[in-house]
Amino acid sequence: MEDVILGTGTGIWAIDFADEFPEARIRGVDLSPTQPEWVPENVLFEIDDLEQTWNFTSPFDYIHMRMMLGSIANWPKLIKQAYENLAPGGWLESQEVLTHAYCDDGTLPPDCNWKKWEKLYVDAARSFGRPIDIAMELKGWYEEAGFVDIVEDVVKCPLGNWPADRGQKENGRYLRTSLSEGLQALSLAVFTRVLNWKPDEVEALIALCRNDLINRSYHGYFKFYFVRGRKPFPKPIQAPPPAAPSQAPTQTPRYDDFDFRSSTSTLGSTSGSGSTVTTSDRIFTEYQPMGFQPPNPVAAPPPPMGFQPPNPVAVPPPPMGFQPPNPVAVPPLPPPPPSAPAPSIVAPMNEPYMERRSMDFTAVERQPAEPRPMDLAPTDRTLTERRSMDYSPMDRTPVERRSMDLAPTDRPSIEQLPVNPPPAQRPPAERRSMDIPPFDRRPFDFSRP
Repeated sequence: MEDVILGTGTGIWAIDFADEFPEARIRGVDLSPTQPEWVPENVLFEIDDLEQTWNFTSPFDYIHMRMMLGSIANWPKLIKQAYENLAPGGWLESQEVLTHAYCDDGTLPPDCNWKKWEKLYVDAARSFGRPIDIAMELKGWYEEAGFVDIVEDVVKCPLGNWPADRGQKENGRYLRTSLSEGLQALSLAVFTRVLNWKPDEVEALIALCRNDLINRSYHGYFKFYFVRGRKPFPKPIQAPPPAAPSQAPTQTPRYDDFDFRSSTSTLGSTSGSGSTVTTSDRIFTEYQPMGFQPPNPVAAPPPPMGFQPPNPVAVPPPPMGFQPPNPVAVPPLPPPPPSAPAPSIVAPMNEPYMERRSMDFTAVERQPAEPRPMDLAPTDRTLTERRSMDYSPMDRTPVERRSMDLAPTDRPSIEQLPVNPPPAQRPPAERRSMDIPPFDRRPFDFSRP
C-alpha cells in the first residue's frame, strides 16, 4: 500500500502513520523543507508544488490533506488530480475548518474583536485568490471529480474551555492554544500585504482577539469538515451479443421420372434421388440432376457348389467305465465343551443382609439401624439427629436459638448484653496504651537499666 500526504508540514503525522502501518510506503509532500532527517525507513519526504501538474509514476491507495485552506487557489483542479493519481478503489480524505465562530446561546457578540478579525481575514484571503472558507464546498467538488461513496462528517469544536463536558473542554483548550500562538503567523502577511495594515496595528488587533479567546463568557465554536470519497472500479467490458445464425437459401427440389424417396443418411450416402447434409444448426437436402442412377450396393458373391460349413468342435464323450472322483469330505466340527452355568441374578430381597444396599429398597423396609436423619420426619428423629432447622424457633433451646429466630422486640436490649467496661473502669492489667489518654500515660523511665 502506497499513501501520500499532501501539505505534510513538519511531517509528524506522516511519521506516526508510518509507525502504525509499517507495511505501507508513506510519501509526504510540502512546499517548505521543514521535515526531520531521521525518519522511518518507509517514509519519504518531497518538496514540490501541489498546484502544478503531478508527475508521480505510480498510483496511490490513499491521499490525505488537512488544513490546506489559504494555500490552494484552484481546489477543483487539486481534487481532480488526486482522483487521477488514485488506484481504483483508493480513497481521498480532506479535513478543513470553517473559520466562522458559531454561537448557539447568543453569548458571542457580533461586534467583538474576534468577529472583526474573522471578517477581515476571510475577505482578504478571497481577494488574494486563495479562499479559506471552502470547507462546505468540498463534498460538491468530490462529486464533480467522480468520487463515489462520499461521506461528510461535521464536528463542533469549542473556542476555549467553557463546555461542561470533559472531552469538549480539553478539545477547546487545544484549539484556543493553537489559535493564540498562530494568530501572528496567520495575520501578518495577509493584513500587511493585502489590507496594507501596519505591523503595530496587526499586533494590537491580535492582542484583543486573544482576550476574547480566554473569555469564558463567550460560548463560540468552530465546525470541522471531514470529507472522504472512493475512486470507483472500472466497469467490466461486456461482450457484444452473438449474431443470429444465417439462414441458408431454400432450393426448389427437382423430380425426375423414377420414384423419389426422402433420405435421412449423411452426406455421401444416397437413397432415391437426393442426399441429406446434417450440420449443427440446420438440415437441408440437396438433389442430384435429372437422370442420375445410384450404383447398386456391393453384394457378397454366392458360395461355390457343394460348399459345407464346418461343424462346431464337439467335446468327446468320456471313456467306458469312467467314474468322477469323490469330493473331499470335510470332517465335522467337534462339539463345544460344556460351559459353566451363567450366574443367576438374585433379586434384591433374596440377597444376604450384607449385600443389600440402600438403593435396593425403600426407606420403610430398612433395618432400624440403617435409617438416616434425612429419611425421617423431624419429629421422629432422635435428639441427636434433630437439628435446629427441624423445629420452629420458639421450640429450640436457648443455645440453639439465634438472633434471626427472635423478633426485634424479643431480643435483649443493649443494656442486657455483656459489654466491655469503659477503659477507666478496667483493671490495671487490662488497660492498654490506646485506652489511656496521652496526658495520663506514665513517662518512660530512662534511669532503669
